[in-house]
Amino acid sequence: MGLLCMTKYEVDGRKLENQIAYREALLDSRSSNAYKSWEPQDNQELMMLMNSLNINQLAKQLKRKPGAIRSRIKKLNLNISLNSENGKSR
Repeated sequence: MGLLCMTKYEVDGRKLENQIAYREALLDSRSSNAYKSWEPQDNQELMMLMNSLNINQLAKQLKRKPGAIRSRIKKLNLNISLNSENGKSR
């Protein structure tokens, strides 16, 4: 009886073996700011764009994952609807 090997980590369609490889791939991917600290100018850019872009667009613009955008919006207590992934943020 063989074991089913499921890849836990994937970035841009590439399957990765471990968390270290995953983080390195994130740094080289579209989310190049992943795991980096938020700088004051990042917060300002987020606040400036959040009413005109949806979460996925914000993530692409700020080079972060959508979850990071949602978390930052909550941390900054910004008034935005987090249910909108594809539509405009409110």
